[in-house]
Amino acid sequence: MTPNVSAVAYGLTIPLGIAVGLAARTTYPPNSSKNLVINGIVEFVSASILMYTSLVEFMAHEILFNKQMQTTPFGRVAAAFALIYWGSGDDGSAS
Repeated sequence: MTPNVSAVAYGLTIPLGIAVGLAARTTYPPNSSKNLVINGIVEFVSASILMYTSLVEFMAHEILFNKQMQTTPFGRVAAAFALIYWGSGDDGSAS
């Protein structure tokens, strides 16, 4: 039962999100500061979820499920995680 409910919920999230977005777009002027703030927050949340998911998937497949890394000493695995986190940081060049 749970996989079926999860599959239906997953399939409905995008259409429901689009419907909410279309309904909300007429509630404030398109060039207002409120519009810019809301747009920025939604884009931030979306990008954050994408970055988190990609980082977790990368760490799981490249480090945790890798046969070579499973037999490596803990210090090397910890260093690999630290380097991944360091590499995913902002270098400040965008500003």
